[in-house]
Amino acid sequence: MVPTILIAAAALAAPAGGTSGRLSDAQSAGAALYRALPTDGFDFRRLRFAPPLRELMRREAALANGEEGLIDAVPLCDCQDVAEDYAFTLHARKVGAKAEEVTVRLVNDTPSSFRIDMVRLPAGWAIADIHGPRHPSLVAYLRRHLPAR
Repeated sequence: MVPTILIAAAALAAPAGGTSGRLSDAQSAGAALYRALPTDGFDFRRLRFAPPLRELMRREAALANGEEGLIDAVPLCDCQDVAEDYAFTLHARKVGAKAEEVTVRLVNDTPSSFRIDMVRLPAGWAIADIHGPRHPSLVAYLRRHLPAR
């Protein structure tokens, strides 16, 4: 629950579209995600996801039935824990009227890069897809590996 609140607060804190020297609201939401990641009790499944990814994650969790499923690490970092050297930088690029790509450079023992596709929903910014070293697209990975309905 805390990460969702952080995302909402961050999205409201910055002006739409951003201004020089200020984060765009999608970038602020992305920064809130990565600031929340190392906190106790962080549960990525409670973040705000766009409906297609939310449905895929719901199906994956139901299939896993409390056991380790297709998603066996936090997709935002491909990790289960954060290291002492955990740090990130990010930048956003507008890709549509209600969509931005947030590129994240992450250090968590080793450097890696992620791209978070964010979409503006009535409730605020939501994660539409996560692209990382292990899964070039979380949406495509889940669609490929989940059984057909």
